[in-house]
Amino acid sequence: MNIKEFLLRKITDLFNDLIILAENFSIELEPPYNYLYLEQLPKQEYPKYLRKIFKNKTHKKLNLFYPLTFNEKIQWLKLNDCTPIKTQLTDKVLVRDFVKQKIGEEYLKPVEQICNSFDEINFEKLSNSFIIKCNHGCKWHFIIKNKKAS
Repeated sequence: MNIKEFLLRKITDLFNDLIILAENFSIELEPPYNYLYLEQLPKQEYPKYLRKIFKNKTHKKLNLFYPLTFNEKIQWLKLNDCTPIKTQLTDKVLVRDFVKQKIGEEYLKPVEQICNSFDEINFEKLSNSFIIKCNHGCKWHFIIKNKKAS
């Protein structure tokens, strides 16, 4: 099995585990696990979405009108603080330009490839050990310590 097949199997297993977990605990796999759902969500529906996810994760009601906790304030910022710098700082690719400009390129880890889809990855050109990260979310990464062993 080559590295591409290995990673595809890992991704498939991850989604299958999510589906089994959702079925066992009667969890809707709508948000936050579906990136396309968020991308197509109308702006006026976003507060409702945040309330639903907040309730699901914390088992508490989200107060967006008078946020008291740190977590509530983070949700409020998502809706009310739309400065362009936030987009740059949360994007794994764009933040590199910011770091390079502010403190220097020597603080950045080398990047072997930046691709728009999984199919664009050239596994033959990758080092023996590497990390693949998705730019559109967190915890979407795979650490490959030895691609020949995968």
